[in-house]
Amino acid sequence: MFSTLSLIMTLSLAATPGDPAPVTAITLPDGGQLVLATTEQYPEIENEISLTRTDAAGNAVWDKTYGGTGYDRASSFIQVDNGDYLILGETSSWGEGNFDVFLLRINAEGEELWKQTYGDEFNDYGHTIQALGNGQYEVRGTQQQCDDHSFDNPCLVLPWVLTIDGNGTLLSDELGENINGNAEVESDEELVVDEPIASAEEEELRIEEAGLLYPNPTTYQLNFRKMDWAGESVSFSIVDLSGRVMDTQSMTLSGGEATLEVSQLPAGAYLLRALSSAGKASQFRFVKE
Repeated sequence: MFSTLSLIMTLSLAATPGDPAPVTAITLPDGGQLVLATTEQYPEIENEISLTRTDAAGNAVWDKTYGGTGYDRASSFIQVDNGDYLILGETSSWGEGNFDVFLLRINAEGEELWKQTYGDEFNDYGHTIQALGNGQYEVRGTQQQCDDHSFDNPCLVLPWVLTIDGNGTLLSDELGENINGNAEVESDEELVVDEPIASAEEEELRIEEAGLLYPNPTTYQLNFRKMDWAGESVSFSIVDLSGRVMDTQSMTLSGGEATLEVSQLPAGAYLLRALSSAGKASQFRFVKE
């Protein structure tokens, strides 16, 4: 059985912009690996899913990429029948919404057999996939539900469990209770935002080169650095790619640096918009894992 021959493990390797960021690897019977990754091509939007087959010495045997003209991100994968693999993630290249759950089936040589998306008009993410038996698979992720696309309406983030077959057909799905609390942001300060951004593939985002935002991607915190803003009061807005303000934070840039808390955000791509008390503006794109 596959479970006795292969080991699924999570990698925590750092990646530099332009390099694939490893997500998960499967160790093969010959000692080689299949390494699943997401390319980190900041400030480019067209990120892709990468899969590399290595030999026992770590040398690349082949490398494949999957994705379209938007942002495509990997989260996990498993081996299924006939030596094929199911790759799970999310995409803004295809589907109904800003981000949709993305499922891709490939053969042992990395050739695409089919791809499928699941979701509605907002942000839906796939996190884990497991076999249920009888040719069925369970996908766990989240679905975002909002009243409309305006900034000041709250959104719910609901746990989402999907059951699919080996052809990607959705057999059933179930939504849980809201896990994001009330997503409506309360602030005493006026939000300074641009017009809503329809989707990642419809509009190129201008990323200001001056300044620094790190680590990116991040899980818990973001460090913002602009030395020429030192001592200024700065209002930050975190906006998803549909233009919805997800959070606001204000602080003084002591020494030109500030640390923002982002652990409360659902996984996905966002814009950080900064406006200083001197009227200076800056915008960065980041990914919350």
